[in-house]
Amino acid sequence: MKKDKLSLFIAALLFSCSALACPFHMSMEYDDNSPVLPGTMQLVLAGMYAEQTGIIYPVVTLEGIPAFQRASWWLNLFSRKIEKQGVSDVYILLADVPMWSSYGINNEGRLEVDINPPADYANTIMLTHVGLQAIIEGNISMQEAFDNNIVLIHQDQNKIKEKLITR
Repeated sequence: MKKDKLSLFIAALLFSCSALACPFHMSMEYDDNSPVLPGTMQLVLAGMYAEQTGIIYPVVTLEGIPAFQRASWWLNLFSRKIEKQGVSDVYILLADVPMWSSYGINNEGRLEVDINPPADYANTIMLTHVGLQAIIEGNISMQEAFDNNIVLIHQDQNKIKEKLITR
């Protein structure tokens, strides 16, 4: 069983490398080829694995402005979802882009998309396009997303995970 999972993981790495590049942030690079936050590479790989094993569905590839608009819309829907669960004052990182957003940080009850990375990464919800799509479309619960490492929270000082999985 473990050998099958390892084989699928390696296949996901080899055949899904294009998922790491985002059409609307192609020029962005990680410093020294390392992830923006600890766990972001794990998150991207977990998303690829979940996609390859059928846990979640692939994202239709878009480029340029349409890709940005779709991501912005999904983030808007996601911010509404987390607000209903009592979560605010968070940063949201789409790790496969990377694209930073915030919800309720500077403007209460308002999502700000494609912002500069914050000085303090605490209370950052990290996910990928494929994970965001799965959550928005209801194909996976928040509990399942956390269980499969499709959503991670960096320095969860506000008990974000607890709020997202208990309601």
